[in-house]
Amino acid sequence: WQHAKGKYILFLDADDMLTPNALDLLSTALDQESGIHVMFGHLDTVSEDGTNRQRNPWPASGFDWHAQIAHLNQLSYAAMMRREVLERSGGYRSRDWRAEDASLWTRISSFGFRVAKATEESVLLYRLRSDSKGHLEREQHADADGDWTAWFPWRLAGDPQDGSQAMREGRRPN
Repeated sequence: WQHAKGKYILFLDADDMLTPNALDLLSTALDQESGIHVMFGHLDTVSEDGTNRQRNPWPASGFDWHAQIAHLNQLSYAAMMRREVLERSGGYRSRDWRAEDASLWTRISSFGFRVAKATEESVLLYRLRSDSKGHLEREQHADADGDWTAWFPWRLAGDPQDGSQAMREGRRPN
């Protein structure tokens, strides 16, 4: 991202695709909402060969910071952000080798960058592959995506089950 020239940044894995209107939807939303730093949309999944497109129920209607710090990731990696988000936060951390996107969203939203869902339209076509990094990590590690909240003393949970319980109980950080 340091070599990119644009005012907005969006990451895209080589095996996934953006929908034809994704960049327009997300950049227009950022242009119109100067107080929002990161915009995201919905995602669909596709099979390995790019067929069998299906609407995924995730992500939810909006961004909930308390859910994010409760180990319930709120958005996909393919969100569009203002360049300053990466410049001021430093971007991805090498220590976050699993669920690096969830950790990034937790950190930047904890720093005060505002996140919003720009559209209910799908902007990302996420390819389901048996040899993907995420799939292999879930097979190889008992804790699926690792504790990407471990670096945050204000976290509410270290795994999705405890995170769901924290949200039901209305737990809040110290």
